[in-house]
Amino acid sequence: MKAEQELQKDALAIEEAPTVYTELNAVAVEAEQPCRVQSALQFLAPNGIFTFVEKTKISLIIRGVQTEVIRFNITVNPAHRIDPNNPPPNCTKDGVTFLPAQSVNVRAVAEPRYISNSSGKITNVLVFFTRTNKALPATLGLRVKFEENVSQRTQYNPKRKPGTIPFP
Repeated sequence: MKAEQELQKDALAIEEAPTVYTELNAVAVEAEQPCRVQSALQFLAPNGIFTFVEKTKISLIIRGVQTEVIRFNITVNPAHRIDPNNPPPNCTKDGVTFLPAQSVNVRAVAEPRYISNSSGKITNVLVFFTRTNKALPATLGLRVKFEENVSQRTQYNPKRKPGTIPFP
C-alpha cells in the first residue's frame, strides 16, 4: 500500500513538472525595490513566511534526455499573501524569483508554479530545478515578494525576503 502511494505521489510530481528550464546563470536578478522593505520574519519556519517544504526528486525526459529534477513544494503561511496577479499600488508584483548568487550546485530552473485553494488564495509555491552534479547536495537561493500579515491589516504591506533551501 505504501509503495503504491509513493508511485502515485511520483506520478503527480512528474505530471506537474515543467519541461522548460533556464540555465541559472542566465536568470536576470531583479533589483530590490524601495516599495518593498526587508521582512524581519524567518524565510522558512513554523511562524515564518513559508512554514514547510516538501522535497521530491523525480526523473523526467526533457528533450529526449533522462533528467533528474528536484521539486520543492513550499507551503505559504496563511497569515501572509502571495498574489502575482494583484500587485500593490506603485510597487512590483508578488512572487518568487531565483537568486543565482545564493544557489549552489544548481544548473537550471523552471518558472515557479503557484497553487491556489478553492477561494483563489495561493497556498503553495512549486519550484523546480536541476543540479550541476547529481552526486552533490544543492542549495537553491530564492527571493519572495509578498504581503505580510494580511489577516491583521486592511491595506497593502509589501515585503521581500531572500532565503535558501538545501537539498537533500
